[in-house]
Amino acid sequence: MPQIGWLEILAIVIIAILVLGPKEFPIALKKIGSYFGKLKNTLSSFQREVNSVTENIEKAVKDVKHGQARFKADQEGVIHGTFASVEMDKKQISENLDAFIDELKRLKPASSKGIYIKDIYLSTTMGPGYRIDVSQF
Repeated sequence: MPQIGWLEILAIVIIAILVLGPKEFPIALKKIGSYFGKLKNTLSSFQREVNSVTENIEKAVKDVKHGQARFKADQEGVIHGTFASVEMDKKQISENLDAFIDELKRLKPASSKGIYIKDIYLSTTMGPGYRIDVSQF
């Protein structure tokens, strides 16, 4: 794999200054830096996902088929989860939804005040979301 030394980096910087000019060069560096930052974040996220892959694949598949719910929260507080599959009947889906909501309520932080679950939307993987009445929970 080729390596880039200080002399090559210096040559690239000098050529960039000549081509872009001294006024545009810092702006270009900022854009390049932001792209590298986004790339780094994407790659680290991908690495976390790869590292979280389970060792016992048979058990994981069995758990998912039997309705084990997994969920995660994003930065905005939206919780994404799976609690049903195509093979389940209405009763199983309803029971899993109730168990899912109960688990979310159980995991509510003690420091959280006010309404904890504001809205619930259900959707298939690529389908539209349907709003569920929160008052029943």
